[in-house]
Amino acid sequence: MHPDLRVTYQRGIYLYAKSLMAAVATFEPNYRLLTDALSTGDDHADVMGLIQDIEHPRKMKIRALQMLPRYLAMMRARAVRVGLWDVPDAVELEDRSAFLNTAGGLVNVEMVYEVIRLASSKPFVPPVQVDFLRRQGSDLVLTTAPCAIQSRTGAVRIMQTVHDMFLYDVPVSNSNGHKFRRKIEACVKHADMVLAMSAYTRDVILQHHPEAGPRIRVLHQPIPADEPTIARSAQDGLQAEVLRRWGLRPKQFILYVGAVEERKNVARLIRAHQQSRHASRLTLVIAGMAEPGYLAQHGLVTVKDASGLERIPGDGESVSDVLLLGRISEIDKLVLLRCAALFAFPTLVEGFGIPVLEAQSFGCPVLASAGSTMPEVLGDSAMLVEQIEDVRALGVALDELVSQPSRLKQLSQSGLSNSARFSKATFAESLGALVAECREQAPRTSPRHSLAPAK
Repeated sequence: MHPDLRVTYQRGIYLYAKSLMAAVATFEPNYRLLTDALSTGDDHADVMGLIQDIEHPRKMKIRALQMLPRYLAMMRARAVRVGLWDVPDAVELEDRSAFLNTAGGLVNVEMVYEVIRLASSKPFVPPVQVDFLRRQGSDLVLTTAPCAIQSRTGAVRIMQTVHDMFLYDVPVSNSNGHKFRRKIEACVKHADMVLAMSAYTRDVILQHHPEAGPRIRVLHQPIPADEPTIARSAQDGLQAEVLRRWGLRPKQFILYVGAVEERKNVARLIRAHQQSRHASRLTLVIAGMAEPGYLAQHGLVTVKDASGLERIPGDGESVSDVLLLGRISEIDKLVLLRCAALFAFPTLVEGFGIPVLEAQSFGCPVLASAGSTMPEVLGDSAMLVEQIEDVRALGVALDELVSQPSRLKQLSQSGLSNSARFSKATFAESLGALVAECREQAPRTSPRHSLAPAK
């Protein structure tokens, strides 16, 4: 099996890839990982020539695309050293090598993701054919995100993952929406099975592609943190060091983890914190990369203190600062989740919601929006705010929780119970059953193909 993997700055996809590989290893120990490779000399020139042909339609030769499977097989046969591209600083070195160590084998293909990216974004480039993988001993491809691949003969089954559909839900002002739609269209057209990370995501897919209904299955993502990292985050000395670094005290701050952008509704969270009566006495900690200009567009001015930390200053008396940490490491994130008084996640549109489950798994009470996937993932284990775009309503909800210790304790306990539903063991068992189901069906290209509708 070939879960595709390219470590990028997309934390959610990265963590899902880790969970996916660990799950696959429980029922298919000899699976192989399709990954980018590093090479030198003629190999690099060959693939660059192919990519240039694709990038320039007037120069494109049909023969170049036809030779791609042969080229991939050639790369597989050679001893090529493996490398992972674009690994963020927050990913520790041993974590990078863990991807390669857990795989039963490797299929090393120079710039494979670059070629698939082009097939996903260029209207004149057909999907990348993966039938050649059958000759390499693989009968199924499992992807971590939608991409433009196809098995023309049906010799290789294709299972593709769709995490969210928010580019369909909210307006986009750049080309990302167009590229995403092409990926989804290729996924829906050619995949034997589509794995939606939530029922909400499944329903949005069906709104735009009802023909995919019989082939969609819901597979909830597990909480991704590994046991050694969880145990390390419980060390008193490490917790004290992390909190001291940012001038924080246990249970004296509200935490948000995620991208700082319009879809995540972070500006309203900051305004609600500033205008609240009780919650404003706690520091609001925002951990995640900010979209350039986002905070300024909402009239939020940041300053850097003497230590270099970025803040949105409070009034020094009744309103505490908002602390902007930017991207943080996994271990720092887990420490903050353990020590926060409350986890706030007012997202407008979400594909699943790993951050809220991570918070609950450490006993941190959660306040979240009542829209998209949050009711499905959280149920009654968190405070869900209906009017999440109303700053005043969000501030009232923050105050209600912060001023009621008994309510916080109740949500802490119910959150622990809820998060236990999303274990790695449950995920592996569900994934194994879906893989078996996909293999048992007639291939997508066969007129006999028919997956029974999901129950």
